[in-house]
Amino acid sequence: MVGNMRHDGRKSGAFRSVSSLPTDRPAERRGESASFKWTRGFIKVSARRDRAVRTREALLSSAAEVFDRRGYVRSTLADISAGADASLGALHFHFENKAAVAEAVETAAEGRLKQAAEVVLREGTHPLQVLTDLSHAFIRLLHLDVVARAGFRLDCDRRDGSRTGHQDFVYAWEACVERLLIEAESRGALRAGMRIPAAICTVMGFTTGLAMMVRQSEKEHSLLALTGFWQMFLGDAVTPELAGVFEAAGTAAVDRAVPDSSRERYEERVGALSLT
Repeated sequence: MVGNMRHDGRKSGAFRSVSSLPTDRPAERRGESASFKWTRGFIKVSARRDRAVRTREALLSSAAEVFDRRGYVRSTLADISAGADASLGALHFHFENKAAVAEAVETAAEGRLKQAAEVVLREGTHPLQVLTDLSHAFIRLLHLDVVARAGFRLDCDRRDGSRTGHQDFVYAWEACVERLLIEAESRGALRAGMRIPAAICTVMGFTTGLAMMVRQSEKEHSLLALTGFWQMFLGDAVTPELAGVFEAAGTAAVDRAVPDSSRERYEERVGALSLT
């Protein structure tokens, strides 16, 4: 019996020994726990980062709406944060003050305008057609994109002293107009006696004036007016050999630069008015 007891004891010890063999299980569990904690922490950080990005985008979108509607001076940070369904604290986390918000909107607008311009410049073959297409792309974008429109308005607000700095968009557009007209002259496309400074002032005056009136006019009316302008300007500016060569209503490059589902209705209006 004692032997049996010893035997049982040895068996019992053996079972205890066997049961203690997988000594690495707790370590595995600890390893799994550490890995899980790291993953959970990474997910939390990613979620916070994504949420911050979404909040900033919402604030920029709201700011564009507010600046476009009220201008820089009459816009408030409270209006901007409310439009984004965010607190003022969240707004100040991303932007130091109203000037910083306005600068961010202008930067976003500049990016969209440049993206559209790059498409037109890449596909253009003649400087006068490129100039015509660029103006159509810009006016269309101002009508369709509130960020671009707000950025342009903020840029123009500098004229009345509301903000400091120079008008980046207006000066950039003027430099572009000048470069393309000079290139057209170098190709012999402009009629004799056409003065480049006068041509620049004419194009700048009409296109920037039209851009400033975008909020008060329908898109189709703006584009029809722009088409009529280019018909008259090109008809008077180019040599007889190039008369009727350029498309005053813009080429397909405009559609690729700034897609617009209402383009067909606009083309119908242009055709009805015999502008092409």
